[in-house]
Amino acid sequence: MNNLPNNLTIKLIITGLLSLLLSCGGGGSFFTVPDTNGGTKILGVNFGTKVPSLIAFTRIYETGVGPNGDIFVMFPDGSHVNRLTNTPGDDNLPSFSPDGMFLAIVSNSLDTGWGNREVMVLSKPSKMLRMTEGGWQFDNVGLDWGPGFLLTGRLNTLIGAPFDFIGLTKIYTGDGHEESVDTGFIASYSPSVSRDGKTIAFSARVNCPSEDDPGCGGNLDLFITFEGVPAQFTAFNGTPEDPINLINAQFDYSGKHLVFQTNYWSDDWEIGLIDIEKFAWQFMCRLTDNPADDVEPCFDQSGDWVAFSSNRDGNFEIYKLHIASPSTDPTRLTNTPEDEHNPDWSMNY
Repeated sequence: MNNLPNNLTIKLIITGLLSLLLSCGGGGSFFTVPDTNGGTKILGVNFGTKVPSLIAFTRIYETGVGPNGDIFVMFPDGSHVNRLTNTPGDDNLPSFSPDGMFLAIVSNSLDTGWGNREVMVLSKPSKMLRMTEGGWQFDNVGLDWGPGFLLTGRLNTLIGAPFDFIGLTKIYTGDGHEESVDTGFIASYSPSVSRDGKTIAFSARVNCPSEDDPGCGGNLDLFITFEGVPAQFTAFNGTPEDPINLINAQFDYSGKHLVFQTNYWSDDWEIGLIDIEKFAWQFMCRLTDNPADDVEPCFDQSGDWVAFSSNRDGNFEIYKLHIASPSTDPTRLTNTPEDEHNPDWSMNY
């Protein structure tokens, strides 16, 4: 190593330290449910009071080389904010395990030079288990947690085509083995899985079913799997020049409803709600009506509250609203100079 340039030597040392920082013991011991200290200690953070539930989110910091995301958690009233990651890379897309004891994220913290995001699992601040080894070939751009597995949207960065190739993959937390999910599309965006693991929702373009199709434009419609078979839920009438999109759909705890963001009602993003048992997208319920962008919604355990990110007050912050009174101004939970994105709401502890 003495023959290496100084900057490369420093990079190797930093990479080695990060590997130690973000590593852990065997997978089996890692997923052992930790001591919650009577419900006051979750994800290794001792909040000093019983935890009702948690909202995880990403806070974006501007750096000299671009934006850098870190993961935070807070109580549903916006109090007890705690930082879980503080890395030189980009940490994003937090997703709680069904029991709320672990948090999955996508991160390039292990190798910030390559840029691609791997799936990681946190058990406490700065302690991560690496679940994927995609290197520079795959970038994980979507994430949700089902019972005993993680569902990720994986972008193939080697294709070099003028459109995305995003496949869905299940990663089983017991032994780490992977299983592809056949959606019938070469690009399946923003995957979400129901709590029982039986139903998957995702967005896709109907005119882009295979890599042989040169079109790949137009609307992003919602698809929902029934017994493993994807069925088209929405059929928007936008055009390739002016598409209508529905993305970032998330199930409630019952698996009967989806909350999502769409530009169906206006040019900006709004939050909507669908009852999937009716299977009639024309009955979509509009939850927000604001000239700003309301994005990335998620349900609480009761299904009565929705948290989301919005720039209605200047920059993106986390808000919550009660779905029984969507016309009421939502409650602002964060108030910082930075942007906050991608909230995820845990179960009640």
